[in-house]
Amino acid sequence: MPLNAQNTAPEMGDLQSRMNIKHDLVLPGLPKESPQVLYQRPVLPQVYNTAEGHFQLHYTNTGTDAVAQVYTNPDGVPDFIYEAGRCAERVYRLLIDTLGFQPPPSDGIDGDATDIYVKNLGGSAYAYTYPENEVTATPRLYDYTAYTVIDNDYYEYFTAGLNGLRVTLAHEYFHVVQLGYNWWQSNNLPGATNGDTYFLEWCSTWFEERAYPEVNDYYNYMSAYFYMPTSSLWSSSYWYALGPFLRSVLDEVGEKRLAPVWEGIKTTTAFAALETMLKDQQTSVATCWNQFCRRSYYTGARYEMRWALSTDAADFPLLQIAGANQALIGNLPQFPATIQPHATIPFRVLFNRDLYLSFQTSVNANGGGAASYLLSKYLIGDVHNQLGLGEKIYTGKVGYGDSLLIFVTNSSLTTAASYTISFQEHQDSSGVLNRLLAIYPNPINTNADQDLLLKIRVGGIVTDPALQCFDLAGREIFTTRLNTGLLIPGTYTLTLPAATLRNAQLTSGVFLMQMQLGGTRSAQKMVVIK
Repeated sequence: MPLNAQNTAPEMGDLQSRMNIKHDLVLPGLPKESPQVLYQRPVLPQVYNTAEGHFQLHYTNTGTDAVAQVYTNPDGVPDFIYEAGRCAERVYRLLIDTLGFQPPPSDGIDGDATDIYVKNLGGSAYAYTYPENEVTATPRLYDYTAYTVIDNDYYEYFTAGLNGLRVTLAHEYFHVVQLGYNWWQSNNLPGATNGDTYFLEWCSTWFEERAYPEVNDYYNYMSAYFYMPTSSLWSSSYWYALGPFLRSVLDEVGEKRLAPVWEGIKTTTAFAALETMLKDQQTSVATCWNQFCRRSYYTGARYEMRWALSTDAADFPLLQIAGANQALIGNLPQFPATIQPHATIPFRVLFNRDLYLSFQTSVNANGGGAASYLLSKYLIGDVHNQLGLGEKIYTGKVGYGDSLLIFVTNSSLTTAASYTISFQEHQDSSGVLNRLLAIYPNPINTNADQDLLLKIRVGGIVTDPALQCFDLAGREIFTTRLNTGLLIPGTYTLTLPAATLRNAQLTSGVFLMQMQLGGTRSAQKMVVIK
């Protein structure tokens, strides 16, 4: 499934055995001008061609590599081989016919089918995919024909039996397809072991879950990210952990946008191709990475369907936040941090008293990036918002049981950057912060069936603000509640339906429109004409 086992030691010792068992895509490392067979193919006596013609399976019925001699299928081959062929063709249909990828180049050996060799790997790896001959018909440096070697029973694996076979064939066949496009063995990203290999593995891990969502073999690799979430996103320890990141991106923009990314990889690096696709969708890798990291908070016991990455997230590990990046509000904390290129650091503040708070994230050097926050209000719920670097955010009143999480992403591809998150306590100044800024159209003709628009500024967290209408004598004409749900700090334009004004039967004249925003009342005059 991955690449170059001798250079892929994980950064976390407790994941060593799990990572090694997955490392099985072997890099060629040869120049374009030296096309040749890189590895000796296994020699096995039995051959099974799938009916659709896309795969040729090689196996034996005797010796240590033998498959189980159980025959219940209509093709008269061992059931394991028959199921492997059915699975491979299912994966082909999904990847090529549904998702729009180009078929892998033909190797010209015993026909055009992709060759799969079945041997006893004994738990050493789920499979091995070998780039074999360079495709000299293209100008690309690293596109190859390929074949795959799989285990003969998947007995000694985290995901055993036919389920192990299924996710392996999904993962490996995507590698075969990828090798027919291109990949960059050097991409100038600091710490990107074996170039763009990280992206090959994201894609194959994503695809095994896309093809067989009920299997969930990828759970075995999630800890690499959740236990150490502050590395650059192309870190070698994340290769198999970030299939869910790719899923979160494709859930947002559509899974059929992945094939065009691979078309882009023919001429540019994986990161550049992915960034180009996301810019066309009015977003970026840094923004998507920041959002993924924030949503990663909702796993395990913190799982909340509305915000979680997927329903699977209920079974993911908890996101670990370093002690230096956490604080209990007493004296107001300050978080200085150096963030690696395209890495995200989560910060958390817990509150043990009531106060009015603002915070600001500043870039001290080499700066740029994406940021967001998650404010968890006890008994009210969670609110999320993007955060501009340098922007002051007023949380309004926070208190015991509330918590604030801030996620800061360095968008540089090459340089670590220094950031500071600072906090400020305020007196109850919500009267300044929360305000009805304007109403329009003003004057308004209630016979014209026009909605009334109300521009407001929110400095804290408010819910369903109330609007009251008074005449100049102070008599209340009507009261209505605007069903906005939770509003976080920011500026909004709300709508009062024309029907509400019409039903109030307002006469021509001047009225006072007063809005209650949290504990604040703010008013504007409105002129009604008939």
